[in-house]
Amino acid sequence: MSKKISALNYIKDLFKYDDHRNFRKKLYKFTKKEKDLTYDYGCGYYYQSCESINLSGLRSSKKRVLNYSINEIIREKEVLDVGTNTGFLLFEIEKNYKSITGIDYNSKLIDIANMVKDYLKLKNLSFVNGDFQTYKFDKKFDTILSLANHSTFDSGIKSSATYLSKCNNLLKDGGYFLIEGHHPSYEKISDFSSMIENFVKKNNYEIKKNSFLKTNFFYDDGRKFYLLKKNK
Repeated sequence: MSKKISALNYIKDLFKYDDHRNFRKKLYKFTKKEKDLTYDYGCGYYYQSCESINLSGLRSSKKRVLNYSINEIIREKEVLDVGTNTGFLLFEIEKNYKSITGIDYNSKLIDIANMVKDYLKLKNLSFVNGDFQTYKFDKKFDTILSLANHSTFDSGIKSSATYLSKCNNLLKDGGYFLIEGHHPSYEKISDFSSMIENFVKKNNYEIKKNSFLKTNFFYDDGRKFYLLKKNK
């Protein structure tokens, strides 16, 4: 079903005649230029939508931003987005952050993110091609976004416990940690909730929000997410 939806998204975007049409064509041409041997989360097109350039995806970036209330936790903050993919979600947030760093293991996705960043002429936003588990960050962050990255289908993240420990070490005291689960067809909600609740108790966090995504997109709806605050 994912491939069919992505194919329909591609056809739909082909028939959009707007100011971003030529850039979308350039972006897609680049996307298909080289064979990518990593896991294709977009199933032939794009995993995330990018409303800023009127581009479709399996998951709605703009609606996710609203569901998570991200704009409320990034104001004047230094933010880290782990497993940023193409970074499209970051293009849909308010530009009131101090800085944002998006990291992803897939170099092609980072290239795409940088192309869109340059096209939109955004500042204080940078993308890193690297393995989050081994990458040496030179600072801690006020807000960390972990959107379905505590384990990954490409086996890049094998230990959720190790992953969460590194996120905790990179987050400043008093900082916000937004973590999203996988779709319930892939990950039991009870397993995800248990993991987060254990993490909260072990590391002295406060649960600020505990809810489910509702965007009317199949790949979003039903996912559980938590907004946590690290106690000082």
